[in-house]
Amino acid sequence: MMNKNNNPSLSKTKNKLNIVTTTAIIIALILLIAVNLIVEAIPKNKTQIDISANKIYTLSSTTTDYLKTINEKITIYYICAGGIEDAELTPFLNRYDNINSNINIVKTDPLQDETFLDNYTSDTIDNYSLIVESSQRYKVIAYSDMNYYYSEEYNDQFGKISTDQYDQYLSYYGDTFADYFFHYFSGEAALTGAIEYVLGDVKAVYTLTGHSEADASDNITYILTNTNIVNATLNLKTSNAIPNDATAIFINAPQTDITQNELSLLRDFTSGGGDILLLTSKDYLELPNLLSLMSDCGLSAKADTVCDATSYFDSTTNTLAAQLNTVHEIVSTLGTDYSVYLQNAHGIEIAETVPTNWSISELFYTTDTGYYANTPDVKEKITVGAIAENSATGSDIVWISSSAFLNDTFSNFQYYGNSYYFLTSLLYFGNVVFKTSLSTISPIQLDARTLSVSDASANFWTTIFIFIIPLTFVVVGIIIAVKRKHR
Repeated sequence: MMNKNNNPSLSKTKNKLNIVTTTAIIIALILLIAVNLIVEAIPKNKTQIDISANKIYTLSSTTTDYLKTINEKITIYYICAGGIEDAELTPFLNRYDNINSNINIVKTDPLQDETFLDNYTSDTIDNYSLIVESSQRYKVIAYSDMNYYYSEEYNDQFGKISTDQYDQYLSYYGDTFADYFFHYFSGEAALTGAIEYVLGDVKAVYTLTGHSEADASDNITYILTNTNIVNATLNLKTSNAIPNDATAIFINAPQTDITQNELSLLRDFTSGGGDILLLTSKDYLELPNLLSLMSDCGLSAKADTVCDATSYFDSTTNTLAAQLNTVHEIVSTLGTDYSVYLQNAHGIEIAETVPTNWSISELFYTTDTGYYANTPDVKEKITVGAIAENSATGSDIVWISSSAFLNDTFSNFQYYGNSYYFLTSLLYFGNVVFKTSLSTISPIQLDARTLSVSDASANFWTTIFIFIIPLTFVVVGIIIAVKRKHR
């Protein structure tokens, strides 16, 4: 009887079948590798699916609808020290440039480019913070403003705390601290708001320069930055025009007078409804042009140091613990919780007959035991801060008669109220704080931790699934085919 294995026709048929099978396997694996490579080449923001418990990476309709309307270029600088990205923040940012190609995410390493951040701020910026910039302006978003812990029960004591602060408090207070504080992510509200801000029609407060004015303290810079008040400098000697976006001008204790041309520009500014906040020094009152601007509304200066026999600070009668006019909104906004201190102030006198359309209110003044240093026996109430308001133009002029009002000591808002009254004066002017037109975007409470995979791990598993496993199948298939061929 003939052996089946010696049948030439049958062996030939099996060989053909093996070749076809092996070829099919190789083709299938080549296609699989090709598909994997194509998918890998597609931007991650188009292939990632948000599987986080609270949809941290899913943008609200408020954001998506707004982003689709943007037709100007926006750059979001992503601060990554050492080039290492935040595993949770990166996919969130990718959603933005996925919606609108005008938004460009640029990763920047401050360790490589040490001067980059100097272009935006002198403050220390947390790693993973963002800088949103348009052709008009920029805004810094601290990482701690996007990722923080908060307790409604202990808000007055702690407020919002950063992740680093949370770890410190947890170490100090123990695990019970975690029972009251919850982890929040408000990146969408912060980033979308910043984009709207840098693109928006924003009014600005300009600080006048060119007359040896006093420098603003760091506390004042902090207030302006954190209340969305755009602040820029203005030198009318060189620009010869007040910008159209100016809503107020801050004149901080000039030592030299403004020119006639500057006086004309400032008069036109107030006639058009512009506001002025003026600080002056008793040592530099030879300012006929600037003081004539004040006389336009019924105010004048008396060049003598104001003292108070009964209400003063730190045993020095020339540092006033000023009395507050709590009737006016600039003061009443804060109530009587904050004190105002004016060092070496001069007197502000109100005309008996105030010019037409102007009305004047005292803001800060001495007690009835106030006196001038050169006439200590004459006790009287003396005005050291006032506001003039024009009912026809809407212009407001606030005048405070102490160059030390906003120095590093008295602008410290942890101990003194001067900075707060500076802010309420600006807010009273109106139209100085940018207000969003978008619906409220609520922060997300992070109840569950997201899975984070490092770049090294991602590359490892990519190699395994795209190359190693498919090639293993190819090798095994070839071995099986060869064995079958030699049976």
